[in-house]
Amino acid sequence: MIAEFKIRIPLTKWEDTPVIARFACDNDELYQVATEQATDKAIEIADAVEREVRWNFQGSPQGHYVGSGYRLKTTSI
Repeated sequence: MIAEFKIRIPLTKWEDTPVIARFACDNDELYQVATEQATDKAIEIADAVEREVRWNFQGSPQGHYVGSGYRLKTTSI
């Protein structure tokens, strides 16, 4: 499974936000393992850029969000 990552751009829809990275998860057969790996990678990205990150598996519209606290921080400035 390939996970795709996007970094929140203020005032931009997620659909209009470019994919900034792709990550091949180790195990295609175990969805839970792949989900944990992608979430861990999203946390690393969110902490590095201090922004909310959305990830989904390539071809899937189902998004997963990490770092929403950073979004709250940037909107209050």
